Amino acid sequence: MKKPDAISIIAVGVVLFVILGGMSVQFGYPGQYSAEGTVTPTGADFNIESSISTEYAVVAIDNKSEVPVSKLYIFIDSDYVPYCASASTADYQVTLFEKNLLQKGFSNYERVDSDELSDLMSTPSAVGMGIYVPFGTLPDTVYTGNPSDKFTEWTSKGGTVYWTGGVPGKYTVSEGKSAVSVSSAQVVFPFIDGINNGGLRADQPADMLCSGLSLRSSSLKYSLSPEYPGMIGMGMQNDEGRCTISSVKVGAGTFFLIAGDVSSTVYNDLSLLIASGVTYGSEVVSIKEGTVKGQVSGSLEYSETDVSVYVLYGGYFPIYGKRIIG
Repeated sequence: MKKPDAISIIAVGVVLFVILGGMSVQFGYPGQYSAEGTVTPTGADFNIESSISTEYAVVAIDNKSEVPVSKLYIFIDSDYVPYCASASTADYQVTLFEKNLLQKGFSNYERVDSDELSDLMSTPSAVGMGIYVPFGTLPDTVYTGNPSDKFTEWTSKGGTVYWTGGVPGKYTVSEGKSAVSVSSAQVVFPFIDGINNGGLRADQPADMLCSGLSLRSSSLKYSLSPEYPGMIGMGMQNDEGRCTISSVKVGAGTFFLIAGDVSSTVYNDLSLLIASGVTYGSEVVSIKEGTVKGQVSGSLEYSETDVSVYVLYGGYFPIYGKRIIG
C-alpha cells in the first residue's frame, strides 16, 4: 500500500482541525456558566458566573401583560413534505434549530406530526403554548385556506405561532403529495397583504431588543408591511420600517413572522425570541452589560410587573442563555 506523503498528511490534519473546531463552536460551550435572579419591589437582583472571560447581557423585558411561551411544538412530518425542503433536509434543519434552543436555555419543546398538530388545535386554552412552522407549509389536517380551518382556532385560544421559510398560508400539503399553492391565503392571513418577496436588507436596529438579545438576521424577505394595523416590528429594520421580525395579534393570540429563508441567523434570532420570553409588543426596560470572569452580582431597576429577565453570554455570537425570571 502506498504511504501518504507529507502534503496529504498536512491536508488531512487541516480538514480534521476545521471539522473539530467547527463542532466545538457549533455544539460545545468553551466554558461553564450559571445565572440566578430574584424579584425585588423595584426590579430584580441577579448573580451570574462564568469560568472564562465572557461578555454578558442581563436584559429585563416588559411582556405587556402577555404570557410568554413556556411550551413549544415544532411541526415536522415526513409524510407531509414542505414545498421548500425534502424530508431529510427538514429533519436536519429542525435538529439545528433544536440545538439553538438548548444553547439559549429553552428545553421544553417537542416535535409533532400532522395528526398531533390537529389535536393541539382542540385544546381548551393555548395560552403559554407556541407552534413553530419551519418551512412555510401547513398540512391539510389543519389548513386548506378556509376561515373555518382548525389552524385559526389556535390563535383564537391565545396560542402563539412562529413562522419561517415562506409566506404564511401560501402553501398546504396533503399526505404523500407535493405542496400546493393556496389562492385564498389572505382570507385567513390578512396581514400578508404587502408582504415583501425578497431583495431588501435591514441595516439598523429596530429597538433595544436587537442589541440586548444579539439579534442579527438582516434579510427582509417575507417581512410584513409596516402599514398593517397593529403590526409591531422587532430585530433589524430598513428605512421604510420593514423589520426582520414582525408580530401581529390574531384574536387573543400572536403571530410572529421571522423574515428570510431558514438559516443559522434565523435560528439564532428565533431561539432567542422564544428563550427570552418575548411577547407581542415586548420592550426592554432595563439592561446591564459587561464582561465577567468568576462571579458578578447586580440589580436591574424597573417598575413594570410583567417582566422576564434573561441572561445571555457571548455578545454578538451567543454561547449560552437562561431566563432567570418570568
